[in-house]
Amino acid sequence: MCEAFLGAGITPIYGTFPELWTITQGLFDYVIGGRIDVRDFIAQMNEIGEDVGPDSAVSFQGTLLEPVQQNARSAAVLQ
Repeated sequence: MCEAFLGAGITPIYGTFPELWTITQGLFDYVIGGRIDVRDFIAQMNEIGEDVGPDSAVSFQGTLLEPVQQNARSAAVLQ
């Protein structure tokens, strides 16, 4: 869909990265918050503690990989 908008000369997603306050409450937060239960993720990470790693039930590498990749794809079509 973004490609169709871009082809029509329309910016499909407006990013506000130049405004510092919006970086912490922007595209990444929306992508992550819409894809995983953030509270549950943090609680599980805390339970695992120092033993967390790529093979854990939850991890930054495993749990956040897809959402971060989606974020990168979305960021590619920002103004």
